[in-house]
Amino acid sequence: MVQRYVLALFYYATNGDTWAQCSAPDDVNDPASVAAANEACNRVVTSFGVDNERVGDLSSDAWLGPVNECEWGGVACWGADTPNLNLCLDQLDFENDGLSGVLAPELSVLPSLRFLILEQGSISGSIPPEYGDLERLLIIDLDFNLLTGTLPESIYGLSALQQLDLNDNQLSGTLSTAIGDLSSLTFLQIDNNQFTSTIPSTMGQLSGLSKYIVFH
Repeated sequence: MVQRYVLALFYYATNGDTWAQCSAPDDVNDPASVAAANEACNRVVTSFGVDNERVGDLSSDAWLGPVNECEWGGVACWGADTPNLNLCLDQLDFENDGLSGVLAPELSVLPSLRFLILEQGSISGSIPPEYGDLERLLIIDLDFNLLTGTLPESIYGLSALQQLDLNDNQLSGTLSTAIGDLSSLTFLQIDNNQFTSTIPSTMGQLSGLSKYIVFH
């Protein structure tokens, strides 16, 4: 119930009723309305080579409809082969779907999340520092939005993070020397923002980094 509630908060925080696809039915109690909303939703998550079966990765039902939230378009959950995480959120994935509003800090109470991909929208406001609590995160991809503020210091504590993609926003401030703590990072792209710092020397500690665009 907590997961479903948090995803509903995310829906309303990003103005889900105006998404291009997968908006909630006009009447969740009307089968015809639910069927029409499902027909208008055609959004599956980005495929990744994960080592577990997942629920909903090929499903595309409308949000807030009367099915398990793992079946909503743009959502995937861990499967039964990981019993301690079965039906827990694994991936939240939208690209060019008209998301706006702000990022819901409440996502941080869903520690099973590994993939946070919300590209090419109009999401504004800052990146919630609470996202630093998502210790399983592998990918943060929020590029081509309208995000402002600084990169929270807590993000540098995500030791499992492999991809940090924040290019083409309006982020500002400096890059912390703590960026060297992102020991699993292989991809970093933060160009076309308003950062003012020089590149921290601690980036030299990121031995696995195969692609990075910091300032452009």
